[in-house]
Amino acid sequence: MCIRDSVGSEMCIRDRYFSPEQLQVLGADAAAGSSKKEPAVRRGELLGTLLPPLLRLVEASSVQLARSPHGGGVVYETLAAGVERDAAAASPALSALAAAATVEADGEDDADEDAQWAHLPLILHPYGGRLLKRLVQGVTGFAEALLSKLLGSLSTWATRGGGWTVLALLEHGKTGEAVKKELTGSSAKAIAKSGAPGCRSLAAALGVLAHGSANTSVPTPTAATKKRTLASGVSKPASSAKAAKSPSVTPPAGAKSIGGKKARKHVEV
Repeated sequence: MCIRDSVGSEMCIRDRYFSPEQLQVLGADAAAGSSKKEPAVRRGELLGTLLPPLLRLVEASSVQLARSPHGGGVVYETLAAGVERDAAAASPALSALAAAATVEADGEDDADEDAQWAHLPLILHPYGGRLLKRLVQGVTGFAEALLSKLLGSLSTWATRGGGWTVLALLEHGKTGEAVKKELTGSSAKAIAKSGAPGCRSLAAALGVLAHGSANTSVPTPTAATKKRTLASGVSKPASSAKAAKSPSVTPPAGAKSIGGKKARKHVEV
């Protein structure tokens, strides 16, 4: 099934989720498409039949689907097509996924899931978080729905591992101002100091990276040299006189050292 995106380039859903090797195993009909109708016409016919049950599936099982790469693909394509075709009909499924984004899972839905991910909410889950970011960027209305569930805790979710999703919300035209308004002061500093995924890029987008990492930054040699030159240039005479004899004075260049180990004289040559 091939469609055209907003900039006019052809995007094939089958090519997005199946490798050339997999299509080869499926056969020539699957790779080339068996319908003689125009792709847009055929797609419209299929969506009319398949979309309603798919939206019900996403609404009822969004958490389970979002926790796997292939299930996440089903969720994304279903919501994208649903919003495009009938936003009102897709709204319950979209809202259900946004509401589930911060809910800790019971860990019993998928026995094969890695134990370390089993109880993570979607925003912190490796597959779930990637799906949420993609939906924010590509599906109309999802950014606003998700932000309504995260407001007041954006810094907490970012520093726990949801930084890429929060960054997507910051970069979105309809949610960016609200995110920027919340992530100021101590919240922004906490993000700048965090090593969680996405926090470095999020801090840079907020303009607080340099401030947040000031304690660990090292000045460049050029800046340090200029500072020392400026400080010492005020009291240093243009022509150097004979250096005063002092234990702290460094011998002038080209001086010869004479005498014993305990007492030395520096004679200019």
